[in-house]
Amino acid sequence: MFPSFASRLASGVTARLRRATPTAFATSPAAPRLPLKIGIAWSGRRAQFTIANVVDTEGVANASTRRNATAAANAVAGSDAVDAMDASNARDLNDMADGSDAPRPFDKRAIPLDMLMPLFALPHVEWHVMQTDIEAADRDVLAQLLQTHPVVHRSLAFKDFGDTANALAELDHLVSIDTSVAHLAGAMARPVTLLLPLAADWRWSACDAVTGASAWYPSVQPVRQRYRGDWSGPVQQAAEIVMGLVGSALKAASSPSASPVSAVSRKRR
Repeated sequence: MFPSFASRLASGVTARLRRATPTAFATSPAAPRLPLKIGIAWSGRRAQFTIANVVDTEGVANASTRRNATAAANAVAGSDAVDAMDASNARDLNDMADGSDAPRPFDKRAIPLDMLMPLFALPHVEWHVMQTDIEAADRDVLAQLLQTHPVVHRSLAFKDFGDTANALAELDHLVSIDTSVAHLAGAMARPVTLLLPLAADWRWSACDAVTGASAWYPSVQPVRQRYRGDWSGPVQQAAEIVMGLVGSALKAASSPSASPVSAVSRKRR
């Protein structure tokens, strides 16, 4: 049931993205070049905005607003079950439905950026920020990273999901929490390491018994907290996965078949 539904959902998203951004689905090179270009997204919170104009007197989002948001999302995903694309949309709206645009605590999916420092310290990796909404505390950390580490603030140029899709197509991998960027990458069959809280959305419990890959998106590899609120385990697992990719790229780069000189020598023979 789950893989069948996921296949239909991903097909609907992919078909629409192919029409809108055909270059995003070009074939990726077989042997990635170093440094690896890896995207990263760590927060599921949307950018802050004033919601007073869509909230009734009791602080509950108007039903018409919810219906309009759902209809728009359905038009993108091509499915009535659009909540599978990002089940947290309603939660985010409810969390902000008291009319205030003040910063809110991140929900359980999000990771403070400074907890991801072990990833930024990995060699042979260029990190591409896919996060469009960044809290004040994380902005300070990101500003420092941009000066001291190989980090590209890719999302500054994003205007819509077409831009995000094009960027994902150019990356070798994505490390992300459970947010829309991860769902988009999964629908595009791009490789993703998905960082999950202990009590993650129930859909991520459907995984391949052998590979551990998501039944919704086979290219997505979930890694889950062992203890509530402790991100050290998932971050360490993500670092090991990334270093495995780096090792494979180094091996491919050093093999005789990867050398232009060797290729010319074989041709002459």
